[in-house]
Amino acid sequence: MDASETTGENLIGDFAYARHLDGRLIALEMMWSDQKQRIARLYVPRDISEMAQKGDFPPLGEDFNLESGLSYAVFLAMKVDLPLVLCGDRSVWDDRWGTLKLTTRTN
Repeated sequence: MDASETTGENLIGDFAYARHLDGRLIALEMMWSDQKQRIARLYVPRDISEMAQKGDFPPLGEDFNLESGLSYAVFLAMKVDLPLVLCGDRSVWDDRWGTLKLTTRTN
């Protein structure tokens, strides 16, 4: 058991983690930038992308810092009622934030 489990310090929650992208879900790919910063890229189904382009949403298709990307991904998943999964480089994730739980869910 680590400190976050006993004290709740810095704990956000558990997130589904997938090894591969699924175009039917809200997916946040985690990676390291060339400058060794935590960044993320958001992938959404085509109809959601079109909705975001027409609405007053931040642009998709560009990299975000991980914190902003995760916030946006949670917002979109809640807004369109689709599951959210994280994917990509697990070393980007700080375990104090919560647990990445491997999932095979595809819809």
